Amino acid sequence: MDLELAPEHATFRAAVRELAQGVVRPLAAEVDREHRFPQEAVAAAAESGLMGVLIPREYGGAGLDALAFAICIEELAQACASTAVIVDVHTSVGTEPILLFGDEEQKKRWLPQLASGELL
Repeated sequence: MDLELAPEHATFRAAVRELAQGVVRPLAAEVDREHRFPQEAVAAAAESGLMGVLIPREYGGAGLDALAFAICIEELAQACASTAVIVDVHTSVGTEPILLFGDEEQKKRWLPQLASGELL
């Protein structure tokens, strides 16, 4: 069994790790200490397209697969659990039901704003 990541997943992991370690991690202790929402980290995740990992490109998302999403959450969690949970819940609870069960009008209305991080 080959457990190595495909090149596109390895590249994605490296990019998310760079964001997580360079932007998210330095904020984590302060966010925890002050019991505050990690706005800067979530904004950086949105700018990097991480709020729409599973959303198809036609709706403004990255159009990636479940493995990419798991890699994203794992890398964010190593830097800041709060940020990882926010991105995870935004995707799995906030956007996925619309993607899976919404009609076309709902998808066009909500998914682009959710994918961009404009809506959380």
